[in-house]
Amino acid sequence: MSSNPFQSHDQDRDMPTQQRSSIMNSYNDQISSLNFSSTLQNWLRDTVELQFNNRSS
Repeated sequence: MSSNPFQSHDQDRDMPTQQRSSIMNSYNDQISSLNFSSTLQNWLRDTVELQFNNRSS
């Protein structure tokens, strides 16, 4: 299995909300630790969230 976080997997549709929230928090922590401007960090967060929501809906 690929480690690409944006690759779609059927089992993601059945992922519990708590697990999705935990994963999103992990992404947010990683993005926050980057030395990017706040605008870029916000864009990354939005992009990750959109991709994550698209593959889990």
